[in-house]
Amino acid sequence: SPRIGLLEAMMVILAVAIWLTASSVMGWPISTTHSSVGAAIGLGIYLDGLAGVNWQTVRRIGTGWVLSPCLGIVGSYLLYALCSRLIFSRAKGLRQVEKVEFASAFALAISASLTAFSRGGNDIGNATAFVSLAIGKSRYVRGLCGAAMAVGLFTLGKKVVRSVGFSIMHLSPRTALIAQVSTALIMFTGTWLGVPLSGTHVLVASFVGTAIARGAALNVRHLSSIIFSWLGTFPATAFLSYLMARLVVS
Repeated sequence: SPRIGLLEAMMVILAVAIWLTASSVMGWPISTTHSSVGAAIGLGIYLDGLAGVNWQTVRRIGTGWVLSPCLGIVGSYLLYALCSRLIFSRAKGLRQVEKVEFASAFALAISASLTAFSRGGNDIGNATAFVSLAIGKSRYVRGLCGAAMAVGLFTLGKKVVRSVGFSIMHLSPRTALIAQVSTALIMFTGTWLGVPLSGTHVLVASFVGTAIARGAALNVRHLSSIIFSWLGTFPATAFLSYLMARLVVS
């Protein structure tokens, strides 16, 4: 939109940053993609009312948000069933099981790196989209945001890591590998196609699919709190950007 200048772009980014920071402190694994789109909608509504939002684009993005977790559940379920039949079930005795777990841990590091690579493309793309629109595409802006993403992981990411990795279900290297491979494939494909997906949603959905395939218990209460934070993300960032626009834009 020609009405998006640097000031408007900064309000969107600030709204996203406030919500992401607060959620990270609380340990909520929310979506940067949802936050960015929500903030953009809030600003668009302030500038031009409901007509200020391209609802067709929002529906297209929303379709990806619905389909990607479904793919995460189905993909991880099928992948676990396949690996269980071909690999896991053939490990007899403690030594062979340990070998499988060790190999899974090694492969997990590789698949997690691919997931991080894909999420970097998605999340940094979301974070820099409005600044790029306002001042032009800049590798320096993307590089700065990428560095900030790494700093955020080391400073605020601990609670989110615990929330996802330790509280949803009991994980072993091989079950974590299945969820990560499913997430990596979906996120890499989505990023390659330019679709703004939520890696958080896909990963949590992949954990659910793996748990269903194993017949393992899920922490339903914790999972419900995560879903609640997802549902709150969209209106929260929309409200924040709308409020800032109302206070700042003349």
